[in-house]
Amino acid sequence: MLKTLKSYISLNEILAIEIYFVSGDRFFNTLLIKKISIGEPSKIKEFSNFDSFIEELTLHEGKIPNMHYIIMDSELGNNHLPPISIEECIKKIFELKIEKQIIILDSSIQSQKKVNLSNLVYIPKNDNSYKRIEQIIFTTHNDFQIITRKKANKIIFINTAIIIFIIITFLIFYIFTYL
Repeated sequence: MLKTLKSYISLNEILAIEIYFVSGDRFFNTLLIKKISIGEPSKIKEFSNFDSFIEELTLHEGKIPNMHYIIMDSELGNNHLPPISIEECIKKIFELKIEKQIIILDSSIQSQKKVNLSNLVYIPKNDNSYKRIEQIIFTTHNDFQIITRKKANKIIFINTAIIIFIIITFLIFYIFTYL
């Protein structure tokens, strides 16, 4: 019980942001990584292969929650053998039990129509993509931290109330037994 309580107390710390760039376009990735600036502690990893990215992501299942931001190129599947659609890539990511926000960089104009999920965003792939990515990360990470802290505070409150109840019960029992 104390170990669980300690892990929830540690959730009140600032959670690290983990950003994964998954794209075969190394030039665009390099520019994007250099332009993105986030004030929170973050880890940025770059993948040119979808399979190695999925292997890395499965390592995080079931651990203390961090928010994972996955920035994928819509044309990533063209580099995969055999070719895989971006929808299949997204489906594989959603099968994992981790907190995630997926950002698809799409060079086609029709990109906005595809899927309407709260943690999946299509943005145009251009020189200003980094600004939109920073905005998405800032907003969703703040929301994620608030929800995580509320959950941790609720569990701490319940555990503290139980401990206080046990102490009061013991004191009442002690008073009636010896007085």
